Amino acid sequence: TTTATTASSETTSSSKGRIISSNNTQRGISSDDEDGDRARDVALLISCGRLLAMIRDIDDRLLFSPKNHWFLSEAKSKEITGLYLKEEALKNYLGKAHALMYYLPHLVKFLDRVRFLRKLIELKRNEFLGGLPSYRTHPQVKIRRNAVLADGFSELNKLGPDGLLDDIKIVFINEQGLFEAGIDEKGLFKEFLEDTLMGGFDPEFGLFCTTPEGNKYYPSPRYKVQENPLPLYEYLGKMLGKMIYDGVVVDLPLAPFFCNALLGKVNFAQDLPGLDPELATNLQFVKSYDGEVEDLGLCFAVDEDRFGEKMTISLIPGGAGVDVTDDNKLLYVLAMANYKLNTQIQKQTNAFLRGLSRMVPLSYLKLFTSSELQRLISGDGTSMNLDDLKKHTVYIGGYHSGHRVIKWLWDVVASFSDEEKQKFLKFVTSCSKPPVLGFGYLQPKFTIRCMEEGASEDSYRLGNIVMNAFARGTDTSRLPSSSTCFNTLKLPLYKNKKSLKEKLKYAITMGAGFEMA
Repeated sequence: TTTATTASSETTSSSKGRIISSNNTQRGISSDDEDGDRARDVALLISCGRLLAMIRDIDDRLLFSPKNHWFLSEAKSKEITGLYLKEEALKNYLGKAHALMYYLPHLVKFLDRVRFLRKLIELKRNEFLGGLPSYRTHPQVKIRRNAVLADGFSELNKLGPDGLLDDIKIVFINEQGLFEAGIDEKGLFKEFLEDTLMGGFDPEFGLFCTTPEGNKYYPSPRYKVQENPLPLYEYLGKMLGKMIYDGVVVDLPLAPFFCNALLGKVNFAQDLPGLDPELATNLQFVKSYDGEVEDLGLCFAVDEDRFGEKMTISLIPGGAGVDVTDDNKLLYVLAMANYKLNTQIQKQTNAFLRGLSRMVPLSYLKLFTSSELQRLISGDGTSMNLDDLKKHTVYIGGYHSGHRVIKWLWDVVASFSDEEKQKFLKFVTSCSKPPVLGFGYLQPKFTIRCMEEGASEDSYRLGNIVMNAFARGTDTSRLPSSSTCFNTLKLPLYKNKKSLKEKLKYAITMGAGFEMA
């Protein structure tokens, strides 16, 4: 395929074309023959690209190839992505780089593709902002704390289909109907996004279910929110797209078959155990049944209970009248898997994807496999890089990198197990995994605030900041707390490392001391 790509690109140059044309004329080959050869070359290249993409997709699901098998060291990532950006700016979507990234995105390493995605999103953002007045105020949205999902759906839809491409200012209204004090430096909007997604994906709300194993989310086949929930699915898709658009990570594990569907990929029978292990086992039994399959009394239909009404769904036209036999049992297995994994949630998935692709175009998302898409959403599953976190940490309230309490903190975190480090990260940022590109891309920045003894959680004592920078600390009783919306750890001035370790481990394990400031 690489050879075919190179040959194909070379034949498009004018000099190469003149040579071929001259040689063909000498051999008596007509222009029509040359066009026919060219068409066959293109068709062959497209077929090879599709076949390779299918094998790569199956490998992503079954993991049968060695690590880095799909990466081509000869591929020049910067040249490919640089040309793609030029084509994108010129809206040349049929350019060479677009074709290469469409069929063979794996030639570029994953982290390089993530950086490339950030550049594409920045290009999209600048294009949107370029069409707005120079002097303007950012849209402000008022959200009641006890109605985050409903108010967000109502108010943000008023901003128009592209309103979320802008920076939105959030003002929360508490249960007493009073405006909450606070400055939204992307922190409140992050909190709003997280609350929206957690509420919308909550199985109790009725739009989404979780898989039996792994508790991964997918659209509910039998939604129970309202008669027409598709606009809500679209809204939630847009909210998830906004998270990716802003580079924010969230603990939101999606079912692999749902990720496949979002990327326009068809799910197959081997994906069924992730949705319904019992059904997958039963279908395998049918497939390998040694007796007469007709004796099982199966037909090409499935009975479902929808809102208290029993319905029979045909898996093929007239399926209720077609018995499963030895001759068609494989077709039955495939048809049942297709219905459960694809057809049953197709409307919900399409609505969700409409919202998601409004923020991040589908062509951008297709640069990644389904497992890579999950990494984009929820961060990297690798061990936390403590040096990277320290490098990109902001200190306020008197703390600094050389403060002895801060040195104790990093020593304590370094001694944590991987599980405890994940809990620490979740305690401060609400997500247990670091951003794919590292903590330099965490929004807002990871911050540690000094909490002197007697200080309140939501106020600075400016006169004590300089004193805190040199204070030895006397605190042994208070727990650390956090403001996850601002990725901020509020760390008391502890008297010794032992107290710090005990209080921090208790806080991250029990969730104690947590506060949304």
